[in-house]
Amino acid sequence: MRPSDAPLETLVEETLRFDPPLHMFTRYAYEDLELFGHRFKRGDEVGLLLA
Repeated sequence: MRPSDAPLETLVEETLRFDPPLHMFTRYAYEDLELFGHRFKRGDEVGLLLA
């Protein structure tokens, strides 16, 4: 995409969508567990951040 093909705002928005500054994934607990003092039950949705 060339800058003349789209407004700058659209270009920035698409770039951040493609390579966001924060990578977060959601997963589900397969079994009950305690991790670092936090309890998760089987089926709980857990947010994971990639640093």
